Amino acid sequence: MSHTLLIFIGLIMVLLAGMNSYLVTPMLQEDQDTLYQISTIQNLSAGGYDGYLTLGQLKNQGDFGIGTFNRLDGEMIVLNNTVYQVKSNGTIVNPSDYEKIPFVMLTYFDAYNTTQVNNSNGSDLENSLNKTFPQNNIFYAIKIEGNFSYIKARSVPEQNPPYKNLTDVIKNQTVFEFKNTTGTIVGFWCPDNMGGINNPGFHFHFISQNKTEGGHVLEFAVNNATMQVDDTPKFYMNIPMNGF
Repeated sequence: MSHTLLIFIGLIMVLLAGMNSYLVTPMLQEDQDTLYQISTIQNLSAGGYDGYLTLGQLKNQGDFGIGTFNRLDGEMIVLNNTVYQVKSNGTIVNPSDYEKIPFVMLTYFDAYNTTQVNNSNGSDLENSLNKTFPQNNIFYAIKIEGNFSYIKARSVPEQNPPYKNLTDVIKNQTVFEFKNTTGTIVGFWCPDNMGGINNPGFHFHFISQNKTEGGHVLEFAVNNATMQVDDTPKFYMNIPMNGF
């Protein structure tokens, strides 16, 4: 093959790669302390509900996380490499690999700190956590597994275009209340310096052990549970082409 032809083929490959803005590059083994995020919370809040990457494309990006689905169809929990979808009617399903995703936060969970939590409400627990983070300018993945005296959670119905913004959508959210339930809270703490990209503070979702209860956590109280924290100092974001 001539040198000129090789150069031409190389240029074509570069151009094609540049056109594919939705390309997902699997994380390397040494990058498993990275938080992978699709879109920004600002874009989602403004009505960016159309999914543009599939669950199948995201399999190499983490085994732990939260997010939502195409057209805002329910709440996502990723736990132990399994994806759960909490519908607005309360049912929980395992979506297909072809399901498109408009927003997700994923990482490979590898806890650096484990503590036992007893008889604590969510606000007190969050205040305590804030004081224990060794750095306040990185993300932290948080898993709380055990028995909860109370969980107040929500899910939202699938939306149709033209889309309302998220503030208007959650006016019609479905709220669930679970008492004396066993399961896992999955979530993240976002630093103030990432405002607009993500909401500063805590963001939690819940899935019960028997996979019949779940949603975006609004309030919670712990009877007894194990809490694990994983620092994620690296951040990678896939930006949507059609933003709001």
